[in-house]
Order: sequence, then structure tokens, then C-alpha cells
Amino acid sequence: MTSLQSQVEKYVSALSPVFREEFRRYRQLHPHKQHLTSTKGHPYWKEIPRWLENRHVAIPIRTPSTQAFFDDIAWAQHSLFLFGRIQDDLFDGDAHSPALIYISDLFLLEADRVLAKYFAHSSRFWTLYRGCLKKAAQSTIEVDALQRVLGSSIHRLETAYSGVNSIFKIGPAAICLKAKKEDNIPSIFRFADRMAIIGQVIDDLRDFEADLERKRFNYAAQFLLGHTKKASSGRMSFAPVGDDLVLTGAFAALFDKLRSHLKGAENAIKPLAIPEAAPFIQRYRENLRHMENHLNNVQVEYLLSKLMK
Repeated sequence: MTSLQSQVEKYVSALSPVFREEFRRYRQLHPHKQHLTSTKGHPYWKEIPRWLENRHVAIPIRTPSTQAFFDDIAWAQHSLFLFGRIQDDLFDGDAHSPALIYISDLFLLEADRVLAKYFAHSSRFWTLYRGCLKKAAQSTIEVDALQRVLGSSIHRLETAYSGVNSIFKIGPAAICLKAKKEDNIPSIFRFADRMAIIGQVIDDLRDFEADLERKRFNYAAQFLLGHTKKASSGRMSFAPVGDDLVLTGAFAALFDKLRSHLKGAENAIKPLAIPEAAPFIQRYRENLRHMENHLNNVQVEYLLSKLMK
């Protein structure tokens, strides 16, 4: 099995020198963006295809090697990730080279090429595929609009966050359809939606202050500042609202919300009886607990520093 990184190198090396140099410059400037952040371990969207591969290893396909199908799906999904990642960075202003627009398109075309090996033009797969891409595009715009205004609906942000990550449903859908396990798709999609929300909120916590500085109120900011008395739509940093965040138990409420989504993900995937899912959920639950404990320690240090003044 060829590693995905090796496949990226092979694919990029075949591009024109200008594109090749632009992509390598992008990767050097944004090394942390080659994989979506998550708690420890692989992100959920890389785990699901592996679980399905183990579960549906006898999948009937038209290629000489069953493993070739799963390798191709992993590569197509990673190509879609790079397509979405580059576009997001351009949209957010984290990347600026106009050439990246076309490089992202090349990764989308590569995913199309690979997936077309296994699904006829008339296959229902392409309806799901186009639907996921459309949902991701629309949700990206929705997230941007919601984050511009303090007081946006938490529920709408959750829906938009899961929508942005619809692109990661394509690989699992391909496996289920080829394995004639279409009934499994709704459960997997519900699991993916919940995990997408959790992962994005964790990222939001990391970006809390940076996003506030650029006047973006991400989910964590909307939720936490909604628990304070000093929230306003003007310029804001952590310091003016620090007391309220600590004293109102805002962080505890946020982690209760994340645990609720994790429970929802657990309930969604449980009917499929996938052995790897339970330990994955448990690791995620433990990681959330460690993160909450860390924030609790930060809060204690903050209060002590205030008392010592």
C-alpha cells in the first residue's frame, strides 16, 4: 500500500513546474494544514473508511485487487481534502497565490478520475457526490456569514460546520454503495456530522483569541461570550471577559455540549456494530476530558493571578 504522502508527491511531481513550485511553497508555508486538526490520533474521516474496509473486505468489485479499490478511495478522499483545504485557505485569506485556485481544481479532477473507475455515470453515487460538494460550498459561505455577527444561532453554526465537512462523507458513501450496504449510509453520515462539529469546535477553541482579533466570532466565541455580561459586537479580546468566562462556568457548559455531540455520534454508529468505533469514541471522550482539565487549570491560574494583584 502506497502512503498518501507518497501519492501526493507523485501526483504533484507530474504537474507543470509552475504548479509544482506553487504547491510546494503552499505546503511549506502551511505545514500544519496538510491534516485536519483533531484530538490525538487520526481524524474521524480517515478512520471511517478503515473501519468499513475491515467490515466489508469481501466487497465485490471489478478490479483484480480488492485492496486497490480501498487504496483508490483513500487517495480520492485525500485529494478532495486537499481541494477543500486549499480553497478554504484562499477564502479565509490564509493563502494568496491565484495559482492555488487551479491547483485545488486539479485535486478535484483527480478525485473525479479515480472515482469514475468504479462508478458508472448513471450510478447514484454521483448524486451523493455532487450533493456533498454543493453542501460543503454553501456551508462555507454560511459559516463565514454567521461568524461575522456576535449572537448568531449556535444551532445554525452546528449545521453549517457539519455541512462544511460533507466532503468527507464521499469516501464512506463510495464504499457502502460498492459493498451494496447503502442502508449503512445514514448512520455513517449522522456520525460524521457529530464528529465534524466536535472537531471544528476544538479548532475554534484553539483559534479563540486570534479569531476575535480579526472580528470573527467562531462557535466557541459565540457560545462562551453568550455566557458573559460583557459581550458586544465591537473589538474584543479574552482579557475583558476573562472573569465572566471563569465565574459563569462557560467552559464547563461548552464541554458538556461537546460530550453531548460525542454521545450522539456514538448512538449513530452503534447500530452498525463496528468493533473499532467504541475504542475510538472512548479515546475521544478521554481527550475531551484532558482538554477540559487543562482549561480548568488555566482558569485557576487566572483567578490566582487576579487575587495576587
